[in-house]
Amino acid sequence: MGGVAGSRSHSGPAREASKEIDSSVPWVGFPVGYAISGVLYTVFGYFAMVLSQ
Repeated sequence: MGGVAGSRSHSGPAREASKEIDSSVPWVGFPVGYAISGVLYTVFGYFAMVLSQ
């Protein structure tokens, strides 16, 4: 539910899903997915910039 609600990219959907089901389970996937996506966006952005020149 947390992954489908977008908890890996934004905290708003995870908060709403958590409130709706009255559980903190949607937050389980948030920290790791958020950290990994931040690193991947940075690395792929760098390569896109280098390769476009």
